[in-house]
Amino acid sequence: MPNKNNNNSLSFIMMLIAAFTVGAVIMSLEMLASRYLNPYFGGTIFTWAALISVVLLAMMGGYFLGGYNADRHKSGWLLEAMIFVSALYMIALPQFIDPMMEMVITAIEDVKLGALVGALIVTGPPVACLSTFSPVAIRRTLMDVEHAGRTSGTVFAVSTAGNIFGTLLTSFYLIPNFGTRSLTMSLSVFLVLAMVIVIFARPKSETQKPATQLNALLAIVLSVTCLLSVTFAGIQPAEAKKGQRIIIEKQAAYPEGPVFIDGDLYYTEMTRNRVMKVPARTFEKMTLKKKA
Repeated sequence: MPNKNNNNSLSFIMMLIAAFTVGAVIMSLEMLASRYLNPYFGGTIFTWAALISVVLLAMMGGYFLGGYNADRHKSGWLLEAMIFVSALYMIALPQFIDPMMEMVITAIEDVKLGALVGALIVTGPPVACLSTFSPVAIRRTLMDVEHAGRTSGTVFAVSTAGNIFGTLLTSFYLIPNFGTRSLTMSLSVFLVLAMVIVIFARPKSETQKPATQLNALLAIVLSVTCLLSVTFAGIQPAEAKKGQRIIIEKQAAYPEGPVFIDGDLYYTEMTRNRVMKVPARTFEKMTLKKKA
């Protein structure tokens, strides 16, 4: 007969792996969000203040929702559903973000308020959903009240370690070497894998149920589908319009500028991973028209 304590320990370790993954994704998304916002609102202190505030607000809402649901439905499926919804949102985000940001800057003249709304669109829904993880994970893995402090402290510590890992990896390596959009979609793959881990971390009596096994199978199929879509998206060549100079990847990773080189204006269009060139004559016409 299997040892119950061994099963509990294995489930706890699996939940910690999922906690690390979810924590890394949350902060990775926050770093990527700055790339989506900067072309529209700049990289000023206002943009970062808006982004950080919205992420904290979303986390606050997620903690409350997760804790409330964990007490009411210990064996519910909120956690798996929230991870699944976040994965879908990140797959769709690169497709609709530009039209949404253009609507925001058209409707809202105040750059501070616009940055808040923009940050809410980019990070609000997925961060709120993913932040339900910690309270639900603690409730599921808590075996007795005597170890409540140790259990909750471990879950939050591992999640925070994931936050640090996601921040550094995304900022120091992934963004300079890969496109923002493909990275955003890649996060969905890791989320689906985390969801599979969470499903199999449930009590053994639950994981043996046909419904649970079906959900796990569907999660794996979705994970493979996401991975294939990300791979396909990553190999698509960038399309250049006539007269545009495009520099892909590394040069577009650093939002320095705009700068003038031999009279021509260069600026980074970060959401598309390219550097745009405005010839001197065109820029002079734009400037004169604006003054008039």
